[in-house]
Amino acid sequence: MTEIVKLSYTKLRLHEFCRWAYKLRYIDRIRPTFHPRLLYGANVHAIISNFLGRVQAGHDVEWSDMEKIFNDRWRDVRTMNTAERNRLRQAALNLLRGFWTASSPDFGKPLLLEERFSLDIGADLKIEGVVDRVEQLPAGGVEVIDYKSGSSPDRNLARGNRQLLIYAMACREAWSLHPQRVSLYYLACNTTQSWLITRSDIEDLRETIVATGHQIRMAEFHPRTGTHCTSCDFIHACNYGQAWVASSGKGLEL
Repeated sequence: MTEIVKLSYTKLRLHEFCRWAYKLRYIDRIRPTFHPRLLYGANVHAIISNFLGRVQAGHDVEWSDMEKIFNDRWRDVRTMNTAERNRLRQAALNLLRGFWTASSPDFGKPLLLEERFSLDIGADLKIEGVVDRVEQLPAGGVEVIDYKSGSSPDRNLARGNRQLLIYAMACREAWSLHPQRVSLYYLACNTTQSWLITRSDIEDLRETIVATGHQIRMAEFHPRTGTHCTSCDFIHACNYGQAWVASSGKGLEL
């Protein structure tokens, strides 16, 4: 029986970054370097989702509700030193205060929050993930929203965004919804970048997923060395990357 290849946006992105890094992470099961900022972002997203669940359920909400969720969630964070933990805790609280101030006049109509999905893409291939938020639009259809902890860049990164398109595909195929728009919500400045999508955008993405799945099944894991090696989370386990860094005189990003 052929083994099912299970992909996600994170796996697709790493495969594109470097196929050898993909092998180290998902075939050899090498753990990546831990970055506290990732835990910080994941906690902020979870707190917002938990809070919006109250909105979705029709409850009256106050800042104290979000503050309580924040305190309960952050109390369990133990994977970093005290100084780093306190710094990121305050940064997270600042983001949430900003989100409350910007959004409290109207929290919208969240239809789905932190919803998991698993879609069959061709034979023996799946795409999986968790969508931050699916919003019901007033004129019908839905909007996919993904939260980002940073500030909005000058370029509209929602346009052609593969992660958002995967979520739009899930809306259509897992939940029988009609995605019309995808958006990135930047929590550091409470601004949104959006892009209207079409059916062909999702079909083009499907072709990319199928092609990547084929390459993985054929074990085509060729290393791609270059300046990106200095910031790779798997450099500690990669002879190719270490050799490139040593020969180039570049330092590793910490």
